[in-house]
Amino acid sequence: MAAFTAAGLSLVNVAISARLVSRGQREQWRRDQERPIIARCLTLSDDALSEWWDASVAKQDADADTYRAAMDPHWDKGRQLLHDLRYEVAQLDLLASRAVRQVTRDLVAAHETEPTRLVTLAKPGQDDFKGRRAAQVRIEELQGALVERARADLGLGLRVPPGSLLGQFLAARRYR
Repeated sequence: MAAFTAAGLSLVNVAISARLVSRGQREQWRRDQERPIIARCLTLSDDALSEWWDASVAKQDADADTYRAAMDPHWDKGRQLLHDLRYEVAQLDLLASRAVRQVTRDLVAAHETEPTRLVTLAKPGQDDFKGRRAAQVRIEELQGALVERARADLGLGLRVPPGSLLGQFLAARRYR
């Protein structure tokens, strides 16, 4: 009887160990996939921000008749970068924590409002530094929040297990 009990407990121990190893491997795979996507999101966001800035400056420096020719190359490149950013964010929707997904959606939304601001609020030949700077500050704040939330999600810099409630709580507090 004792031998059967020992064998049963050993079997349960093996099953639990296998499940924990499998879960750890899945979590490692997720982290390995998420890191480069986050890096691409940050790079695309920064490049798009530069294009929005350059488009705004081109519109400010041009007159009402010629601003489109000066602004269009930056506009087109910014729109393509925004499209690429949306694709990377869609990939994160499959992998990342809720906190990371939310800040990336907010980042995309901030980038989506910038072309609208350029068309409706920025006038050719007029100084648009305040609007341009406000957009830059907002996007840079979101980029910083993305770094912090991704670090918490990936378990970097925190002495808590990745995906734990404590890590998610700490990441959420920094974003507020």
